[in-house]
Amino acid sequence: MTMPTTVCIAQEYVPEYRRPFFNELRTRLAEDGVRLVVAAGNPNKDQAMRSDDTGGFADVFVRQTERSIAGRRVTVRRLPPETRNCDLLILEQARRNLDVYRLLLPRKLQSPPRTALWGHGRDFTQSPSALERRISVALLRRAWHFFGYTQVSSEAAESAGVPPAHITVVNNTIDTRALRVDLATVPNEAVAELADHLALEGRTALFMGGLDESKRIAFLLEAAAAAHRIDARFRLVIAGDGALRPAVQEAARLRPELIYVGAVAGHRRALMLKLADVVAMPGRVGLIAVECLVAGTPLITTAWPFHAPEFSYLDPGVTAIITPDDVQSYASGLVDILNLESRRAEMKLACLTASRAFSVEAMAANFRLGIHAALSREV
Repeated sequence: MTMPTTVCIAQEYVPEYRRPFFNELRTRLAEDGVRLVVAAGNPNKDQAMRSDDTGGFADVFVRQTERSIAGRRVTVRRLPPETRNCDLLILEQARRNLDVYRLLLPRKLQSPPRTALWGHGRDFTQSPSALERRISVALLRRAWHFFGYTQVSSEAAESAGVPPAHITVVNNTIDTRALRVDLATVPNEAVAELADHLALEGRTALFMGGLDESKRIAFLLEAAAAAHRIDARFRLVIAGDGALRPAVQEAARLRPELIYVGAVAGHRRALMLKLADVVAMPGRVGLIAVECLVAGTPLITTAWPFHAPEFSYLDPGVTAIITPDDVQSYASGLVDILNLESRRAEMKLACLTASRAFSVEAMAANFRLGIHAALSREV
């Protein structure tokens, strides 16, 4: 009996937002007679605090531990036999995962399977050392194929020396169809009731994401205080969980402009997006960009140099406001746009139009094409 072609994707863990993508990709590959195996472990301590683990979704469990080497976090994992017996193995583009370093071996010494990478293309969210940059470039060049999150990821890989024929742009996204359904089924009465319950005064910014250093929570809280001094009607609703939750809860207990509502998901996430006039995200902008486009809620961020690749989905001044990277400028930017209802209406329309480019279905279709390109490549 002929064994089906098998593709394995290995991740540290599978966050909830990835579930629809993997399900869609599995269905599309099955139509081609290709079997998809998702291998993943449990989230580490910081990841677990985001409360977004799918819990048992992966087909194969990966045992892994974290260690610190020279002050850097590394992940040591024992990849199961399924990852060694497949036709194509796709790993996250992450220097911290020690198993990617097999790519640095000469090809004739590498054990099967052919190994591809998917990720950012370069360090967007941190400033790497010269050695780290050289390692990243070497890994990219050695990978059998590269699946870039966005067009800028593809351009980064090509600049590193990866042939364009060995690159696929997947357009990383969330399940926009599900979000649209959730948004459409949130009654206006529910939004009004929540606004009344929270004592909002029509100048509402929303932060929705992980409460960790990458989101610049201290900057956010300081900017909220400055915005409230400019306009006493300003309110910041904070939705999320993470290591900095105690600091956020304490600040919200003491300050009238801060309202902490905890982690939100699904229908309640859509409710928050409809409640807000704008989304405030001074730190790392990633997939929140897609959520804002779909909801038609303008995103206000800063010219911080460490946004994720999905930041490129936004059009400054059209679907997002990017202020100078200081607290006072950011606070002023928030208050200014909150007081310009007609401008927000224009931005809402632009967001909704731009959102049509992103869907899990399109992402899976792109990934599928890349997988077939990698499987058909001979040298």
